[in-house]
Amino acid sequence: MDPAGRYDGGVILALDAATRTGVCEGIPGDTPRLEAVNFGTTGKGDEFDLWAAAQRFAARRLDAPVRLLILEGLVPQYDKTLQCGIYGIIGAVARIRNIPILTVMPQSWRATVLGDGKLNRAKAKARALWLCGQLGWKPQTDDDAEAACIWLWGCMQVAPRFAPQLPLFMRSAS
Repeated sequence: MDPAGRYDGGVILALDAATRTGVCEGIPGDTPRLEAVNFGTTGKGDEFDLWAAAQRFAARRLDAPVRLLILEGLVPQYDKTLQCGIYGIIGAVARIRNIPILTVMPQSWRATVLGDGKLNRAKAKARALWLCGQLGWKPQTDDDAEAACIWLWGCMQVAPRFAPQLPLFMRSAS
């Protein structure tokens, strides 16, 4: 904590890594910055172009202010080769730069932040958008809304005192 009583652990970067990656970045206690980044192509190129885009993103974004990277864990029965490559590339750049990485499975962050770890994909995305609105955050897509929830989960793990308060009915029983 700094002398003004704010969190001073640095920027947390949370990603919902996929072809269209949700990004949430900020310091616990402040309003995070949300965006969606599309690594996909418009029918041109191949998976190597997509992975090169992910590497360029990681090289730009995983710099000195980022003190923690949070990645949504892979779900083997659903995640595809492209997503696994993006996840691996971004994680490798973080590791090379000695940025700690936390991974969280979708069921875990959904249970903690959305109040139900068993929500289907569509309901989870809708609830993430709703929650962002309640917190005054303005996601561009449901992907960065989910990244915001992953970021919020991370804040609860490393800086719970600075994590935004969730509406009472959203809190999980665990």
